[in-house]
Amino acid sequence: NMGMTYADVLTYAFGEDEFTTKEVTELTGNSRPGKLLSELKFRGIVERVGHGTYRCLKIEDRPDFRKTEWNRVSRLLLNAPWPKAWTGSNAVELWTNGKYRVYPNAFAHTFDLVVLTSDHNNWVDYLKSHGISTRGSKSIGAYVELHPADKLEYVEIEGEPVISKEMTIKLIREHPGIYAGAEDLIED
Repeated sequence: NMGMTYADVLTYAFGEDEFTTKEVTELTGNSRPGKLLSELKFRGIVERVGHGTYRCLKIEDRPDFRKTEWNRVSRLLLNAPWPKAWTGSNAVELWTNGKYRVYPNAFAHTFDLVVLTSDHNNWVDYLKSHGISTRGSKSIGAYVELHPADKLEYVEIEGEPVISKEMTIKLIREHPGIYAGAEDLIED
């Protein structure tokens, strides 16, 4: 059961019409409408049109934060202090120069990362401290699948650690249902 959000209430109550912080307090009972509206502005839900005056943005005018979030997670993974290498769909994407991508849906992105077994707990703590999920139950947003290994072999493509081309081809061949046609797109 999902409750209503302030964004839902404001969109329903005002549509695209302008409204004031006072009207938000009267409507919602929120005693800090400026803080609430500032957060909604940051999230791209409303825009400020004047002092204490706002309006809800149409869905098509709202920013798409998916790429921003996915880039944030990628940077955090690459900047972590422990050895790692892209595997799975991330390796296939790198080796095909972005021509082959696998996403569970338009609002979810899985990051597959080989890590040393000895560092696994450090990775879990690090990801948790940055609000990044390592559970497969997450159906939207970013999710990191850690693949612990006793040794780590990788090459670099454009500064990013990735499993070798041979290992990636093996992965593609082992999972034809996921990576059908990807092998033909692999670049040197």
